[in-house]
Amino acid sequence: MTRQWRTVLIGVVVLLVILFIWQRWERAREAKYAGRTVSQWFRRYYQSSSRTRWDEGDHEEAKEALKALGTNALPYLLKQSFEVKPDTKLRKFFYGALGVLPQSWDLPFYVNSQTIAEEAAQAICDMKPPAEALLPEIEKRLSEKDTYKHRQAIFLLGGLGEGAERGVPHLIEEFRKGDTWGQTLALQSLRFQGAKSKAAVPTLIELLGEQPSGSSGYLRFATALGSIRTNAAAALPLLQPAFLATTNWETKCVLAQAICTIDPDKTEELNFLLSALTNNSNSKHRSVAVQALIEIGTNSSAVLPALVSVISDAQTDVSTRAAIGLKTLGAAKEFYVPRLEKALQTTNENLVANAASQVLWADPGNRAGLQAMMELIKKRSMFEDFAIQRLGEIGPAAKEAVPLLREVLATHEAHLREPAKEALKRIDVPTNSVSAMPGK
Repeated sequence: MTRQWRTVLIGVVVLLVILFIWQRWERAREAKYAGRTVSQWFRRYYQSSSRTRWDEGDHEEAKEALKALGTNALPYLLKQSFEVKPDTKLRKFFYGALGVLPQSWDLPFYVNSQTIAEEAAQAICDMKPPAEALLPEIEKRLSEKDTYKHRQAIFLLGGLGEGAERGVPHLIEEFRKGDTWGQTLALQSLRFQGAKSKAAVPTLIELLGEQPSGSSGYLRFATALGSIRTNAAAALPLLQPAFLATTNWETKCVLAQAICTIDPDKTEELNFLLSALTNNSNSKHRSVAVQALIEIGTNSSAVLPALVSVISDAQTDVSTRAAIGLKTLGAAKEFYVPRLEKALQTTNENLVANAASQVLWADPGNRAGLQAMMELIKKRSMFEDFAIQRLGEIGPAAKEAVPLLREVLATHEAHLREPAKEALKRIDVPTNSVSAMPGK
């Protein structure tokens, strides 16, 4: 090794030591939950949502931990949301150096700064902190000239919890400005707040009337009004004629959803969505109609039976959306899990993998679902890696699969051994882990 390279290596080692000491000092000042600091949970949160390393189990666990930390996590997350650090060559080099080390060391990997800021804002929205804890910081950022920080603040208004009504005037004000992207974010935040956004109804109706009927702008305002539900009843005289006049299926579906979320007893619009599930051969249309019915929710007694009717649909996107919708809407598992269990009897491995995944999502200890996943591994199915990962995400409820996963660890290819190792760690969870706590 030349003297120059030794100098570079020594410099890198010194840099790593300094960063390690600095991080330890920073973490010592942070709030903790289940033995980890806010920054550690947040790193797990945004890294597990990376496209290249998506891990639903890790992501959900980190999300729950940050929720449990509550307002104690806000100072750190707000700092991450608004202070976007430059992606310097040194930063990229540092993470590149870490990337050559074994993944089992669980070291951080490169994620660009803007993505980290956006993930921090999303984590805050997941937490739904009370307005009194978050609104002062948002109002400070709204007055800044920095466009990015202003837009982040608009996005965060959609994440306010108790007292969210106090943020609605700021969203209404955004429509008076010329920032198209800011207005789009304001509409999104109003949708997130739903009924709490009722003060915005007159403004939204006014802006709806300024849009060409059926245009993309018209549909965005219609969807926002629909999310406000019964408080937006004054918009129905505008929305219903537009629904009847259009012949475009997608436009009709968006308007039907908006109308029925405001008034679920609108028979013609509801029947349009219901008929799409049984009389439409276009799987994309069926999937969109399923999502529309989920948005309408249990205010209509027709929604849950309709979702059950397509839970075994041959198109996995349709059946998956229906299963997720049923659980999200609070349907008892006895209402739809038996239908999913029947789908496990097919010889189509794609359908089996999807049905087993949905069964276990609704009922983690379901024996039929566990057996189906284990069979995919035993048969060395093309869905073997999916089954291994899914069993790990289920956690302790998948203890029955431990011997099989140990066999994978001992005898299978390297690309399967690592997921099996991770799955075993999650199934045999320490008692102080978030996943082991009641309700997790």
